[in-house]
Amino acid sequence: TQQTHFKPAEVRNLFLLAANYCIQQLNRGLMQYAQVGLDIYKEGLKSKVLLHNGTISNFTYTNIVAKAIVCKDFDWAMQFIESYRSLLEPQHQESSFFYNMAWLKYEQQAYDEALGLLNQINISDLLLNIAAKTIALKIYYELGEFDLLYSHMEAMQAFLRRKKMMAYHKESYANTIKYLKKVLDLPLGERAKRLQLKAEVDGIRAIAEKKWLLKQLS
Repeated sequence: TQQTHFKPAEVRNLFLLAANYCIQQLNRGLMQYAQVGLDIYKEGLKSKVLLHNGTISNFTYTNIVAKAIVCKDFDWAMQFIESYRSLLEPQHQESSFFYNMAWLKYEQQAYDEALGLLNQINISDLLLNIAAKTIALKIYYELGEFDLLYSHMEAMQAFLRRKKMMAYHKESYANTIKYLKKVLDLPLGERAKRLQLKAEVDGIRAIAEKKWLLKQLS
């Protein structure tokens, strides 16, 4: 209601600051901020303040999908992904669309569709690339395609060794692979070892997909 008192760029920055605050709270485990953040994004889309020169950044696009997925607002997420595809910057349009659609299909357990979408991605952004590979990793695990999974993990490790990215991100994804291998190596019925590994994973700061790994150990 007070947007008219600010320049468009200032309003856009205020919306993004509020959305980023919600992301920080989510990272602290305060899940109620997912809906708050999604509502902020929806209002920003409605008023078009999240657009810059008529485009939406791939970073904002992906963050919006992330909030909708956490809130299980899958129908809205599908509509958003499709409706705003054409407003992405040309260099990110195809990769961001296919990645986010694949992520949504994974969350809906439409694994074959998700893999088909992932196979269409040609991603230059390293973090988006490794995130896409991680979705495929989870799909292979959940389908019980363990030969494909082991091969995929080896390819991911080679990718992480070969590419230059921030040390934290490299360590985080390397730990995901490391501990998923430990999950796979757990003997059936070894409850004590499973609980021990769960506590170990829970105590690690730099690990992507921690919540998912913990779920596999529950």
